[in-house]
Amino acid sequence: MNSTLAALAKKAAQRLGIEIRPTSLRTRFDLRIKYLINTKRPDYILDIGANVGQFARSVFQLGYTGRIISFEPLPDIHAQLREAAERHGPNWIVAPCCALSDVEGETEFHVTSSRAASSMLPISTHGAASYDLLKEEAVIRVQTRRLDALLDSMNLSSALAQPFLKIDVQGAEHKVLTGAPETLRNVIVLICEMPFVSFYEGQADWRAVDRMIASVGLDLWDIEPFLRSGASGRVEHADFVYVRPSTSTAA
Repeated sequence: MNSTLAALAKKAAQRLGIEIRPTSLRTRFDLRIKYLINTKRPDYILDIGANVGQFARSVFQLGYTGRIISFEPLPDIHAQLREAAERHGPNWIVAPCCALSDVEGETEFHVTSSRAASSMLPISTHGAASYDLLKEEAVIRVQTRRLDALLDSMNLSSALAQPFLKIDVQGAEHKVLTGAPETLRNVIVLICEMPFVSFYEGQADWRAVDRMIASVGLDLWDIEPFLRSGASGRVEHADFVYVRPSTSTAA
């Protein structure tokens, strides 16, 4: 398609509320993740807040053939995750059912109408009023583990390992990071979901989470907004991607 036809097609699509963009690293987050995996070559991927395995499946579909270790705290969702991993094969490992946090013990876990939005933190007034998927349906007790301790018990901790770490824990990011100082020293790529609006009571401010990640020597590499307010267009959630400078990609 020549440039004139491409411009006409783009304008026609915009009138219908459709945006046409070329497929490239600049326009597709999944391709940027594939690029980081291929260039950084992590020893394994830690998928924290796995739900039923959406992230792991998407990474395998990108051609990744290494190990993924997934973590999920809700017992019913954990069972579905294990089934998905067993169907896939031995390079997808599911950790014991627990919530990763800064302490070893137990905590309340707030189950929402969308299981993926469940959290160890209570739903805020704003969150409950803004999204039906944040409606609390139950409060259960779950075991909490520190990531460093759990990896050690699974024989996955190593001073030489360089993992890729993905965190999607609905406001509890700071707790997970606090429980993982040894792991963080060696992480070469980190994706962390950052909430900019207080959906959960007691959630850490995204700036504090960003400072904590920067303090272990990781540099911000990408920001991918994925949730905006329908009323104002304000970004409410984004994925922040960090890489270790010694293995940073060229600009």
